[in-house]
Amino acid sequence: MDEKRKKVLIVNDEMVAGGVARVLNNMLSEIDDLDADIDILILHPHGEMMKDIPSQYKVLDSTPFFEMCDLPVYDALSKQGFKIAFKRIIFFLLMKTGLIHHYIKKERKKIIKENYDVEIAYKDGFCTVFVADGDSKKKISWVHVDYEKNNYSKNHMALVKKALNNIDEIVAVSKDAGEAYKRVFNLNSDIKVINNFIDEELIKEKAREEYHYPTNDFNIVTVGRLHPQKANLRMMEVCRRLNNDDLKYDFYIVGDGEERKAIEEKIKEYNLSNVHLVGYDTNPYKYIKNCDLFLLPSLYEGVPTVVYEALTIGNIPIVSTKVSGIVEQLGNNEYGIIIDNNEEALYEKLKEIINDHTIIDIYKTKKKELTNNTISKKMINELFN
Repeated sequence: MDEKRKKVLIVNDEMVAGGVARVLNNMLSEIDDLDADIDILILHPHGEMMKDIPSQYKVLDSTPFFEMCDLPVYDALSKQGFKIAFKRIIFFLLMKTGLIHHYIKKERKKIIKENYDVEIAYKDGFCTVFVADGDSKKKISWVHVDYEKNNYSKNHMALVKKALNNIDEIVAVSKDAGEAYKRVFNLNSDIKVINNFIDEELIKEKAREEYHYPTNDFNIVTVGRLHPQKANLRMMEVCRRLNNDDLKYDFYIVGDGEERKAIEEKIKEYNLSNVHLVGYDTNPYKYIKNCDLFLLPSLYEGVPTVVYEALTIGNIPIVSTKVSGIVEQLGNNEYGIIIDNNEEALYEKLKEIINDHTIIDIYKTKKKELTNNTISKKMINELFN
């Protein structure tokens, strides 16, 4: 091994299909030619995206201790069996009391056999604590969400604040997410903004797959996990109101997750025969490419990667709620329409567009040139030095 090459470890908690796991794999695909030897550690190695970690990277073996690190306490208590719930409560108490530091250091010795120049907590929260307890020369933490809208560390603020004292640099996926993080944790230091990587060639290739929606009505699509963050239950209320207005459209939700049953119940209760749960699909881009309108109804984001993907496909009208990072993506309604983040705004804007499609015609001819990958790759290379 070239002694000048940096030795880097990137840590994530899991690889369940969704934003962080996907953008991690996108980043790994783009940075494999940097002057660094990069290893990967997935603390709880499960999820659909595990198989997509590029094969050129060494993936370290974790230990069973970290199986609870990505499971929310509420889910453990309400949806899992007694054994899992008990283990999650113990894990929670270890974090609450600060005793987790002892166990992290103990487990790190089993997992990590090399000295790293740079160690990155790619997901904020527990990964930040894990990295802070290590002895790598430079420690970095990545922020993927707007902490003022959803604070994943709210139950362990003291633990994370202490960990941040041992973090050398913080990176956020958007300016908004970075500024929110600084306010929540009362930080004075600058936060570097590095936009998510997009696998442009793969997106364009998959978007070419032939697909035809079953109806000729106005086809609206959203893509994402069936998770409260994505606000699909709120969309059921919007669709009920639009249907009461006798508007002709179809709404497709591409993705799967814990809210599927609740959404199915609302579809049945409101008789929403024009709302379709597509489920998880390895190629969501064919739905975006052929829709009449791409919708992002999220309650919050760090920066919505799927909007970058829609922009990559190009010429797709986009409507998004006002979330972190969206102005950086769509400008002042230049490349898509940004609306207030509430049910009424969603209803009014969709009603207006369904009644008059010409409102969005301008976006069918606009193409935004994305420079995410080139700039982000340069900035990551700087992080390693």
